[in-house]
Amino acid sequence: MQYITPDGERQEIDAEKLNVLHDVSRNGRAAPWHKHKAAASLLAIPLSWSHPEQAARMANCAERLTFTRDWSDTDRPGRVHLVHAWFCRVRICPMCQWRRSLKMYGQAKEIIRYLDAQRSAHGHAPYKWAFVTLSIKNVPGEDLAAALDQIQAGWQRLIRRARVKKIAKGYIKSLEITYNRQRDDYHPHIHVMIAVNPSYFTGRDYIPHAEWRQLWQESARLNYAPQVNVKRKKGDNADLAEVTKYMTKASDYLMPYDLDAMAEVTSTLQDVCAKRRFASFGGCCADAHRALMLDDPEEGDLIHTSTDPTEFGDASEEDPEWVWSWCPGPRLYICPRPEPER
Repeated sequence: MQYITPDGERQEIDAEKLNVLHDVSRNGRAAPWHKHKAAASLLAIPLSWSHPEQAARMANCAERLTFTRDWSDTDRPGRVHLVHAWFCRVRICPMCQWRRSLKMYGQAKEIIRYLDAQRSAHGHAPYKWAFVTLSIKNVPGEDLAAALDQIQAGWQRLIRRARVKKIAKGYIKSLEITYNRQRDDYHPHIHVMIAVNPSYFTGRDYIPHAEWRQLWQESARLNYAPQVNVKRKKGDNADLAEVTKYMTKASDYLMPYDLDAMAEVTSTLQDVCAKRRFASFGGCCADAHRALMLDDPEEGDLIHTSTDPTEFGDASEEDPEWVWSWCPGPRLYICPRPEPER
């Protein structure tokens, strides 16, 4: 394995001797620690031109990760579990956005399980879910803050409409901003999963796509027919992942070949995203969130992102802790000491 040093020299390293962090989730996917840390380190450079304090925090985000290993997990013995890290909480930090996304996803799954159990306990079928995406036209950077205000106010008016209020028992909502490099503009849109009665999709209260579009146009006070996507939630978790994904996609504006453009985008996003809420629960989902005593998905603990106790492993005070440190040359988390074989 080779990497380029800050002096432009090629450095050989023995990959077989490196104790590289390898964190695998229950679904068998490798956790993208290295990817998000590398992205945060790169984005911090142009961000420092406009927001030096936030950039310094982002550059130091998750520099050291402390894990224990769970050897009691019969399916994946030796799986690592995060026990300590410092996260910068800068709104556009790729690392922190990933951790918030995991937290929101875990809480949403827990809320749905809770609602299903409550309905079953009272002899009712589980809620069905309508997955809705609400969009407005792309806007230039100077208009993005106003567009976010407009889309959030539009949502508040929409959910209070008698037609929608009648069918919506609760919701899980997120706001996402994508960046178009070719057009140099931004696309804010809302993803929301709405809990509806089991009979909704075949009953008289069903809202067809054309009506959703009209309701959204009126609620957001748009002078054009907006793009709206409405579908029934699938049996898998694909829609849930969509509604709980990242606030922004770092891949949209990672442009190391054009630092000036990257600086403009990171500055714009940091300005408009600060002190805004991008994830929320309403109705029965908010009630379930309180009943389960879950913390804030945006401001809460970013180390323990799951409510499932098995995700924390079976660590005890006797279990050794292993620290993986970020190495900017190879862009990997490496533990300086070898682990004992089991």
